[in-house]
Amino acid sequence: MKYFKLALLSIGERFKTNLLLVLQLIFMLVVVNYMIGSMHSRSMLSDTYRSVLDKQGWYMQYNDFDEIDRLIDQAAETGEDLYLPSAEEQLVGYLEQFDPKPEYKGICQACGWLEDGYYADIFILPDEWFDDLTLPVKSSVIGSNKLLVFSNKSGIGAGDEFRFKTTNQRWLTLKATGTLTDPAYIPRQTSWHRDGSIDMLYQKVSSSKDDQAFMLTSVSAAESFGFEKTEMTMTSAAVVYYPDPIPEADYDRLTEKLHADGINVGYTKLSDLKAAAESDLKEDLGKYVPLGVVVMLIVILGTAGAIAIQTLDEMKNYAVMYLCGMKWRRTVLVNLCKVVILLTASLVISAALMSILQSQNIAAELGLSFGRTNLYVSLLLIALTLISSVLLPFILLRKSEPAELMRRIKND
Repeated sequence: MKYFKLALLSIGERFKTNLLLVLQLIFMLVVVNYMIGSMHSRSMLSDTYRSVLDKQGWYMQYNDFDEIDRLIDQAAETGEDLYLPSAEEQLVGYLEQFDPKPEYKGICQACGWLEDGYYADIFILPDEWFDDLTLPVKSSVIGSNKLLVFSNKSGIGAGDEFRFKTTNQRWLTLKATGTLTDPAYIPRQTSWHRDGSIDMLYQKVSSSKDDQAFMLTSVSAAESFGFEKTEMTMTSAAVVYYPDPIPEADYDRLTEKLHADGINVGYTKLSDLKAAAESDLKEDLGKYVPLGVVVMLIVILGTAGAIAIQTLDEMKNYAVMYLCGMKWRRTVLVNLCKVVILLTASLVISAALMSILQSQNIAAELGLSFGRTNLYVSLLLIALTLISSVLLPFILLRKSEPAELMRRIKND
């Protein structure tokens, strides 16, 4: 405790200098976390689909327009009730032609209303996709992650129970376990374009342009809520893939088939989606990493140098401590405590700023997403600064002899 008291006295003697050190440390932490948040906002879009992006397969949208026209004409001629196959039924029928036959995964949509008549869409993801979600959450219930809500104007918050009316006119009681930031990215497979991008597997929603609530849950959670299969409709596209590799010649042959059936099929290879996502991330890495390294070096070395200069200025104080009975080698602990105090203050203030950015949705508006990587990198930077800032003063004190130092002070 005495070392911390002496460290606080030392900080107070050079308050303005130490304040500048804290400010530059905060600047470093904020800038680096901004860069990481920007890169994570790209990588999080791939995280949801990580279980299939390495597979042979396609992101596919299938609509047999000729068959739909035939069914419409048939119903008009016979007077029978018109039945049009769902997107999933059409896709399953089309995949029957494939040899070997692939598997598919899609996102289901459950439409409904809240008690006040407010409209809401629930997107139901395969369990592994929901488990891999890394979308930023504004608030959540600890230890539970079943239903994430973009509440919009509905006012639903984390931990709130509410009633949801399904398309079968049934009321279900649901509980929000987390609320998404505004704006938010909702996994939704309803679009396709030939120059595939991971962005097309999402819908960006915000309170400024959307009038409804959006919710995310998993298949198993939806079943536990009481949803029936007829209340969950697969969206118009799906990921079609092979769990185990097939011969490359077969994969190329089937890709050619998709190309030949192009009037009804839109597709993008999963490998192309992954490559596009990695290319976007590499673009950010090339842009931010060099700048981040320069900022870190300048701040860390500048802090270490400033602490070393302060140590030289305080040699007289350390000599007095030695005369009062403190062992010479122990004086370095005063310096260590001073650095710890400055770094702790910087880390706490930076964390508070990051928290404000998230709680006020400023980070989401800027396209930033914070995660564990931010914490790990921040702690690493603090550790590097601590080591460098203690090492130089330690060398200076180690090479100094208290007797010689006191003679110089007396002569001065």
